[in-house]
Amino acid sequence: MVKILIIDDESITRQWIKKKVEDISADYSVVGVFSNGRQAFEYCKKESVDVIFTDIRMSTMDGMEFLKNILRLDMHPYKVILSAYDEFQYAREAIKLGVHEFLLKPEITQSELKRILKDAQSYLATEGSDSAQGVFQSEKQQEILRSLMDKNAVMTEEEISGLLLSNKIMLEAKNLTAMSIYFETGKNIEKSKDLFEIFFEEKHICWYFYQSDSQEFMILYNHRNEWTRRNLAEELFHILQVHLGMKLYIGISVRKDGLSKLNSLCRQASLAKDNRRFFDIPGCQLYDEMRVNKEDNEEELYFSDAIKELSELLDKEKCSEAEEKSCELLEQIGHADFLPPTYVKALCNELLTVFMHRLWRQELEEEEKKAIGSIELLLGENIHTFYELNQRMQKARKYLCDVFQKKCVGNRYSSQIRDVVNYIEHHYQERIVMEDIANSVHLSRTYLSVLFKKETGERFSDYLQRIRLENSCRLLRTTKLQINEIAERTGFFDAAHFSRVFKERYEMSPLEYRKLE
Repeated sequence: MVKILIIDDESITRQWIKKKVEDISADYSVVGVFSNGRQAFEYCKKESVDVIFTDIRMSTMDGMEFLKNILRLDMHPYKVILSAYDEFQYAREAIKLGVHEFLLKPEITQSELKRILKDAQSYLATEGSDSAQGVFQSEKQQEILRSLMDKNAVMTEEEISGLLLSNKIMLEAKNLTAMSIYFETGKNIEKSKDLFEIFFEEKHICWYFYQSDSQEFMILYNHRNEWTRRNLAEELFHILQVHLGMKLYIGISVRKDGLSKLNSLCRQASLAKDNRRFFDIPGCQLYDEMRVNKEDNEEELYFSDAIKELSELLDKEKCSEAEEKSCELLEQIGHADFLPPTYVKALCNELLTVFMHRLWRQELEEEEKKAIGSIELLLGENIHTFYELNQRMQKARKYLCDVFQKKCVGNRYSSQIRDVVNYIEHHYQERIVMEDIANSVHLSRTYLSVLFKKETGERFSDYLQRIRLENSCRLLRTTKLQINEIAERTGFFDAAHFSRVFKERYEMSPLEYRKLE
């Protein structure tokens, strides 16, 4: 026989619950009906009970005070709070007092009472073990939160509120924030749960978590203005690092009102965490500090312009400049840790696509077609870090540049002149002697000179000088190198000679040219 106590200052409520409970089953016996907590407490000091239904607001001794006094007694009944007031402060306090259910009076039905009494019997079968019940509740709450992330889009605010409340998840609808935490390994994960609890309890913050996988947690909490979201996350980050000694990546969502925003907040936190993990930068990332709208950000617009510039270089078949531009662009993307990984991957994909679109116009060999086709699938595979992405990009970019140069130059020149042009494009920084190149392509110096002028329209020396000057212009635009350094890097080896040749061609000095930019 399950012995039940009912405490409420409203006579009709007391009698209605008593009647409905007794109608459910003869196994349930209402042993006491009281109008205030003091009367009920005196009864409990003498008699044991299994289930307690108690109102919150009552004269003489209210429900909260009664439950506090019950804790002094060596008894562990199944405790149910009844209230006409949907107030979270009561609910949170009730949880601390070991309350198992929190019900609003307008929502109580006989079927709901039947469910509660069934849960009470399960609880009593375990002899009311606090430790067992605590574990069960934690797992149950995690399950609810995980499922809510899937269902959130189709549930109303009221439905979500009811689901959370019925499972003792006391998140308020105001100032909601999500925090995603990824651990380098699954080692000591259990210890992290204890640290979470101690940390948030110390801050007096209402919080809940669920474990996404073996290395990731999602924490939901009501943010308080005493701390900025960053400071709160960084403090937790420091504590976890000290006690766990491993890499951590934390993403923090914006702060929003409304339980229906939970799904969106979790997505934001996860994206911010993924950003840190992708670039392998342990620490905290606020979602609102990331740049996710292309049209609203100068850096992303710069990348767009840079890819356009690369495209134009390829259209003009400036192979060497296109290769250097692509290398420069990839390096800059690697430092764009303000961008989401998905956008970074899209940028890299666009970079490769610029090359591939122009190569498909060419007559490709079968092996080249297969290689380029496999590159198109490059970013379709799982890539978790920029390091992985960069390794694949460098290899793909180098191959595409080589094929492009081979095809473009090959369409215009004989095999000997193509080899000469390719050599100049890759070695213009070095000392180049025409006799040496002539020997390498098995031609006399004189014949090579005549053939080179016929096919390129330029003398060998003029072509070499033009390539060097064009690259010096690029360095003047894109670097802060000294004039003598630029001269050396472009094959002039003498700053005075470089300046004189530059001025003859462009009618201004290198310094004057730099000032134009």
